[in-house]
Parts: sequence; structure tokens; C-alpha cells
Amino acid sequence: MPDIILTHDLPLLQRALGSIRKHIPYSTAVALNDVAFALRARMGEATRTHFDRPTRPTQGAFRVTARASKRHLVAMVAPAPWAVKYLRRQVVGSHGQARIVPKGRAINRYGNLPRGFVDKRRHRPGFFVGKPRGGGLNLSRPSGVYQRLGRRGGQGKLRLLAQFADRVSHRPQLPLARIAKTHVARHFPPAFDRAFARAMRNRR
Repeated sequence: MPDIILTHDLPLLQRALGSIRKHIPYSTAVALNDVAFALRARMGEATRTHFDRPTRPTQGAFRVTARASKRHLVAMVAPAPWAVKYLRRQVVGSHGQARIVPKGRAINRYGNLPRGFVDKRRHRPGFFVGKPRGGGLNLSRPSGVYQRLGRRGGQGKLRLLAQFADRVSHRPQLPLARIAKTHVARHFPPAFDRAFARAMRNRR
């Protein structure tokens, strides 16, 4: 019966492992960036799921604000600066904020008031912002944005365009933390495998 001899070439194994190890940070950075850009798109899709007719700017509000490198393994996805305040209310909720309820033809095709709707009509002839004064019908009219009807904007001929509602609380609608956690857990491992395999094929 022949002897079975076990041996090893430890220096060769160490060199091989060292060659593999040096590609791990780069592969990780590539995978993080790939997942970050995919997550940006996923968050845009989530606005269409959780919001009622979100505008195109809202759907495209997310940015990759930091890209990972092999020396700094962090990638970041965040809303554009102009969208931070609005989206924070949708993500974490808010308490006691006033709201404006649009009426009739004042809304756009997304079901919202156009940007700057109130300010543009505050000093515009034929409109006024506030609560109508006097008696009669004005006693029951709420505060809001009104249009004066008729050639001379006759007394009492008013059309309510937007009503100032009482302060209300908003429940969170967009679970970004859960969406990001699920997306990263599902997509980072295969993204790393692809990046690492590509680095191994191209190694020198």
C-alpha cells in the first residue's frame, strides 16, 4: 500500500490569496455604485406606487450624491435639494401643518395646485387671498384664494379656487428605509459577484 503524503506550498497559497484580496475593495466599490444607481431608479418607481399621480420632477427627484471608491466604500442616494422638505413629510410624516385644498379647475393634471399658485394671485387684479368680509354669504365662506367674477368683480360674486384648511398631520407614505434595505440586501451580493468575477478576468 503506497504512502499518502500530504504537503503544501504555503508561500504560493499566500501569494494567490494576496492577489485575490487586493481586488476586493475595488469590486466592492463597483458593486456599491451599481446598486446605488439602481436604487435611485427604484425610489423613483416607488413614488408612482405610493403617491397619487406624482409629477415627473418628483419621480426623478433622487440622486446618487456620493460614489464609492476602493478607499471610501460608501455610496449615497438622496433627494435633490429642492425636494428634501417635501419628501421628508412623505417619508417621516409631519404634525400640525397647514394645507391648501384646491377646488375645481385650479388643479393641474396631477391633482395639485400649480407651483406659486397663491403668491401669483395675491396681488393680481381680479383675485384676493384671505376671508371675504361682510355679511350674507361671506359669513360662511372659508379663507382661501378667490376670483372675483363679472366685469367689475361685483360684490358677492366670488369663486373659491383654493381653501385654507385647518392644520393637519400627515402619515408617512413613502417607506424609503424599507425600500432601500430590501433593495440592497437583494441586489448587492450578485452585483459584487459580477464585479469580482470581472476583476479576476482582467487581473494582471
